[in-house]
Amino acid sequence: MTLANIVKKNNLSERDYRSLKDRLSYSALKTFDADRKRFYNEFILGNPKEDKESSATVLGSLVHSLLSGEEFEEKFYLFQAIEPKGQMKELADALFSRSLKGIVDGVQTEKFTTLFADAVQSVKYDKDNKEIAFKGKDMEKILEMFKDSDAEMYYNERLNTIGKTIVTVGLVTQAEALVEKLRGHSYTYSIVNARGENIDVFNEVSILFEVNGVPYKSLVDRLIVDHTQKTIQPIDWKTSWDNEDPTRAYLKFGYYLQAGLYDFAIKKWKQEHQLTDYAVLPMKFVFCDTSGFADPVILEIQPKDLSAAWAGFYIRGYYYRGLTELMKDIAWHVETGNWATAKEIFDGKGCVKVDVQYETSR
Repeated sequence: MTLANIVKKNNLSERDYRSLKDRLSYSALKTFDADRKRFYNEFILGNPKEDKESSATVLGSLVHSLLSGEEFEEKFYLFQAIEPKGQMKELADALFSRSLKGIVDGVQTEKFTTLFADAVQSVKYDKDNKEIAFKGKDMEKILEMFKDSDAEMYYNERLNTIGKTIVTVGLVTQAEALVEKLRGHSYTYSIVNARGENIDVFNEVSILFEVNGVPYKSLVDRLIVDHTQKTIQPIDWKTSWDNEDPTRAYLKFGYYLQAGLYDFAIKKWKQEHQLTDYAVLPMKFVFCDTSGFADPVILEIQPKDLSAAWAGFYIRGYYYRGLTELMKDIAWHVETGNWATAKEIFDGKGCVKVDVQYETSR
């Protein structure tokens, strides 16, 4: 069996990867570093904060999918229905919300007549049971108004979007233009179009592993395996409105944690795929300007950056905690069940020494 077939057999789909809620990703580590309470609520209690996807986030997701060759229909839905107005819009939205409650394992378990009656009830009457919509119309008349209307088509399209990201034609066109720029640009041509007789390219590679008894996961955007040079080059796509200062983004968004964690994960991955004598090269982050104006930028990670990502480091007096410290702290919290106190404070019996990086006077 070829390496490509082995990877395909072992690799998880993105949906299955995202469903592994008991495993921590680099973004979970970043959350823990910034806000232990939020980390506890999201990753221990399983109450994730609901963040609405912005157009920039959706654009980034589209670019990722186009670069990885994903089937568009598996992840996105191009919404085309005409949005109804007034009480018909309220009815369609209420019917969609009510329909969601009846879906179990992707299958609707209730009759449409029941769903429709409940939706009408919620729109037609207020909390005092006073008629405020569809006045003087019975259920049969309202159903007649709904059938074959913009409201019904809108409702059916919303059902088709369950589990998918809604996109517009304009956003898809913008994402396609960005990808074409990456494919044709001299800076990124060899990365985006990597191919060769002795080269394997794998997209969206899922890797599962444990550190200190805590389960982790990583999803690598692209791995370029060169069998002649015996190297493995990880690539991560980044969409940004300001791609000419990638080092700032590297620190601000905790990409150093991602670089270090992915390096660790890929070294485990190569062992599992009989590539023990292959060298894992440091991550390359490819920054793409979402406005389409600036040229792409490649941020190359160095070995010293990986060392700092694990050990932690200071920048202008501010300490950035490394993976070693963060992972040990998480393992301690998981083992003790104590999330109310930071490990450092617990070890100091509630006392913390002043730790200010004073600058010498000029």
